[in-house]
Amino acid sequence: MTGKNTFSDLLNISEPGMHAIAKALRENIHASGPHIIEEIRLTDRAACYGIPESGETRLFCYIFPCTRWVHLGFYKGINLPDPEGLLQGTGRELRYVKVHSLEETLSSALEELIKAALIS
Repeated sequence: MTGKNTFSDLLNISEPGMHAIAKALRENIHASGPHIIEEIRLTDRAACYGIPESGETRLFCYIFPCTRWVHLGFYKGINLPDPEGLLQGTGRELRYVKVHSLEETLSSALEELIKAALIS
């Protein structure tokens, strides 16, 4: 394959039942602010999102489709306010939310996590 990987390429190697959730999360991320950069990493099976900062891209979150849910991960999740207790994980900084349905993608708490990650 030549050229950059696309979100469609990621979906092609993901569970079909998770496509709608992944697409909705992607829309939420792109709606969270201007100049969002998307990088598809097929070897990681993830779509990574960042913003330009000091000539580089600062990654703030990612989408990782699994078999029964989609991880919405946050690279500096340990620092995010999480009043609803959505964040999971025990890594040094990384935290994620397991999104099981399209309805969950509409959560205002999820939207707030994305916005907080964008500015942190």
